[in-house]
Amino acid sequence: MKKLITFMSLLMLVGISANVFAQSTGTNPSPGATHSYSVTDNATSSYAWSVTRGDLTTAAGADASLSSTTGNAINITWASGLTVGDWYYVHVVETQAGCTNEKVLPVQITASNFFLALAADNATSCYDGPVSVSLNVNDPEYDHGDVTLTYTITPSGVNTSSGGYSFNFDLATNLPAGYTTVAPTVSAGNASVAGSTVTVTDENAVTLQFVVTNGNTYTNVTDATGTAADFTATVGISNGVTGNGVSDNGSGTYSGGTDVSRPHTTTITTN
Repeated sequence: MKKLITFMSLLMLVGISANVFAQSTGTNPSPGATHSYSVTDNATSSYAWSVTRGDLTTAAGADASLSSTTGNAINITWASGLTVGDWYYVHVVETQAGCTNEKVLPVQITASNFFLALAADNATSCYDGPVSVSLNVNDPEYDHGDVTLTYTITPSGVNTSSGGYSFNFDLATNLPAGYTTVAPTVSAGNASVAGSTVTVTDENAVTLQFVVTNGNTYTNVTDATGTAADFTATVGISNGVTGNGVSDNGSGTYSGGTDVSRPHTTTITTN
């Protein structure tokens, strides 16, 4: 009897896990998701779509937004505030020469398992080129220039029906005074950058390349220890969402840093 109870408990846990961690699909959509629904198109038929909540008669209302109530194929956007585990029913009534038929698809809301993980491709980095040394009257000035940094963002919980994904990035506000950067370029993956938003067109990882410019110059006085140009570049990402509207569930990694430095060459001493 004890073994039977244990087995039944395991089945319950499997069922709960399947509901909580399944990818968003038309039969198990995550809150906010849009999915397509269709039946075979019979040229002489008309179609009427509707959605009910909890039973076959209670209208779903704003819980389900239909792209159309007619035609053999529609999209349904499931509201972002829906409760995981709740049941809905997608109805379609086909009419042909005054004769009707109806099909109903059960739909259960599932939790989003979509999240993003950001990682710096290198934990440490040097500047792109050697120090540029110039003279200000008779005093040497040191300009360290640019450093190129790459970060890879990897999605989980997406599939080909997710419509890709997008997110926002932030680096400029995390830089020390005098350091600047411009919008990153995509060095790997199928993505585009517009403002602070990256849009990826498939379910694969994307690598972003940032160029940070150290606009400060240093002297033997301001950088006596050779450490003044050291800094940490930290990239943060936020607002992850799939192309069909499923939001990031918050269980990923949303920032990553690279320590940038040169050898700590001190000011030359002499006797």
